[in-house]
Amino acid sequence: MAARGFVSFLKSQTDSFDFKIFKNDYLIQISPIKMPISYKTSINETAYLFRDSIVTNLASNKFFYNNIHEVSSFRYFCQLLEETDQGNVNENQIGRLTLLLHVKNTNEFDFKNDLLNFFYQIKSNDRITKRIAEIVFSITQVHDVQFDFIDLKINFFKFGLIRLNGFAGLDSIYIGIDAIKYFMNMLSEDYENKQKLEVFRLNMFRLIIHETCHVALRKTLNNFNASSPSFQSKNETDSKQADIFEAGVLCEKSFFSERIDWALSTKNPEFDLNYCADFLTKLLNEPTESDSDFPKFDFKRSGCLKNPDKLIYMAIDFSSEIDML
Repeated sequence: MAARGFVSFLKSQTDSFDFKIFKNDYLIQISPIKMPISYKTSINETAYLFRDSIVTNLASNKFFYNNIHEVSSFRYFCQLLEETDQGNVNENQIGRLTLLLHVKNTNEFDFKNDLLNFFYQIKSNDRITKRIAEIVFSITQVHDVQFDFIDLKINFFKFGLIRLNGFAGLDSIYIGIDAIKYFMNMLSEDYENKQKLEVFRLNMFRLIIHETCHVALRKTLNNFNASSPSFQSKNETDSKQADIFEAGVLCEKSFFSERIDWALSTKNPEFDLNYCADFLTKLLNEPTESDSDFPKFDFKRSGCLKNPDKLIYMAIDFSSEIDML
């Protein structure tokens, strides 16, 4: 009942939903407590019970209970619940249901959803999107950025290239799943898991604003084939001309002063992770009344290292290979 109720509830939502509403208004009437799972006569019957248990377990997970979630992030989960609704569960579905039940309280299960909510926090932050719009204007000289940032979507893909971090789409940005694993493996072995997640958030913020700027640029010009370097001649009077005239890089520099290699920075003994993480927290959470209140990133104090890589493609983000020795 809980699984069917969740599918029905999710189909009635639009872009995002509050799990507390489902828990308090629906789940409490269906299955208010964590369900015991007894062994049935067959693996198939037992696995079928996992469906309701996974949903009720979500209600005991503070991450799901305390946050707003995007409907799209639960698309495949709901598809699995619908496919197994009649009790005919194959080996592949048994495996997926078992895994979901096992990892209900782990960082691995929360990881993608946490990233989706981090993305929503960025695209709904007016001062962040205003700063991106200012970068687009500085390149195009078009006053009105013809793009509603809240409509931006994020998609995850597997492409077989572990250093392909992401790229800009029509009205979405794409993030490489294998690149996330690659990035985490590149971080200093001296870092604890919590520290690695903080560096990951910093790099993911960089990647999101980088590709978002490309989407906004193309939307403003109504030209998906637009390339920011083609506008360089219009801005040559600027004595502080960037070494790399590329929308995503200009956007990164607008927030962090320089184009930072976050993985490489963790190898630097002078890297101040606490300062960098605190800066991001202030940027996302502290209100500002004017541009002068916009937090300014002190690159020298941060101990960060610049990303020296040459850009080969526009709106496509690659990671460099780091010498681990």
